[in-house]
Amino acid sequence: MQEIRFNLPRIEKNRVLFSWEPNRVLKQSSYWTEYPDVERLEASPGKLTEAYFPVCLALSSLPDVELKLPVELPDEVLQNWRAAFAAVSRKLFKTPRDFPVVNGTLKPDYRSNSGKHTVLFFGGGTESLLTLARLREAGVSPMLASFGGPLWSGSNPDTNPDKFRMDERVSRELGFPLLRVRTNFKELLYLPAWKPYLVPGASIINSVTFLPFFISFILPAAEHFEIGRCVSGNEKMNYPDEYFCFSEGLTPFLARIASGVSYESHLGDIYKEDVCREL
Repeated sequence: MQEIRFNLPRIEKNRVLFSWEPNRVLKQSSYWTEYPDVERLEASPGKLTEAYFPVCLALSSLPDVELKLPVELPDEVLQNWRAAFAAVSRKLFKTPRDFPVVNGTLKPDYRSNSGKHTVLFFGGGTESLLTLARLREAGVSPMLASFGGPLWSGSNPDTNPDKFRMDERVSRELGFPLLRVRTNFKELLYLPAWKPYLVPGASIINSVTFLPFFISFILPAAEHFEIGRCVSGNEKMNYPDEYFCFSEGLTPFLARIASGVSYESHLGDIYKEDVCREL
């Protein structure tokens, strides 16, 4: 059994640095997430540690590791992690296993958070636009989370600036605040290295970690912006196993993986054609 120790994430102005040791399978043992519109990010050790969830989820596919967190997360959070890990393990891992995470010892020291704001994961496509329309009809004015970074096809600000200009235009013209998030997480995952641990047809990104990473990007900023709710639009799919993390097989288990911040998935009962028709 090999122990992998997660370090307490470090804030450098508006950037959070995540790291662990030793490395296993992942191309590198660190990554960063930053918030360009924030001068100095404020976040508790607990919220920063909760953001390790998708990395722990990926590493839990390995049959001989024990993952040690730096912070003592609440029992309720770890129970919800355990349920999500079990759902993924049963469906996608060649060797289903027990929850390999060991709680930390440092105090989480969560900051006060009214949770009054809702964040919508906004990619500018039909799903996020329809979800935005439905939220507006329900009287909710969400923050629009715009994600991007290197090696992220279609979401790299350097190679596709038009996508981000459109995000800014929607925010400006419709009057919704924009939460820009930049991260190099795509540099972590070398897909062929994970094939021995996943069932045929499963991908460590699309099947296992993509949506959990989206949620994790919000958590370090949740207390700073008083975010209590994350929402995304994920239409019904003909091939749910390939995109398991976006499907109804997993999304209910992601609802409470963080203290004081919920997640919910919309549009899971309709296909792409229905989305376009309603728009």
